[in-house]
Amino acid sequence: MLKLTGAILIIGTSSMIGFMLAERLKERCRLLRVLIRLLNILKTEINYRSGLLAEVFTRAARVVGDGKIGGYLRRIAVNSEYGSDYNFVELWDGFLHEKGMAPLSEEDIEILKELGNYLGCTGREDQLQKIAIAQARLESNLEAADLDQMRLVRLYRYFGFAAGAVLVCLLL
Repeated sequence: MLKLTGAILIIGTSSMIGFMLAERLKERCRLLRVLIRLLNILKTEINYRSGLLAEVFTRAARVVGDGKIGGYLRRIAVNSEYGSDYNFVELWDGFLHEKGMAPLSEEDIEILKELGNYLGCTGREDQLQKIAIAQARLESNLEAADLDQMRLVRLYRYFGFAAGAVLVCLLL
């Protein structure tokens, strides 16, 4: 009975790890879609309204359609208001290193970090150009992530179960 319980725990744990890795791939694709939408919103706000950066992020937080990212954007908006002691680049880096952004790859983070260096610091046309470049690069990463998701999600799930089964066979 003890061996059976141990075997079930091992297989269950390894299967759970496989499912968690698969969900991380799915979450990266979802986050990239939301971030591409955010960049589109920022581009529109900067192009047509061209208000203060805090106002742009406040409106973007309402429109983005994701609760977590909307909360992060509201925090950026509040902390970047006129007279604030915060540096926007530091706020943007903090946004990129939030717990909810963990599924993003280093390349995704680097693209967004480069963009953060230009937001609010350069002219409107330069900002729009940098946003368009970042958006194109993120769309390219999204295509690659979608291919990885289609190819690897089932593999991770099956491999998690198979690794647990092999481990149980080795231990028995």
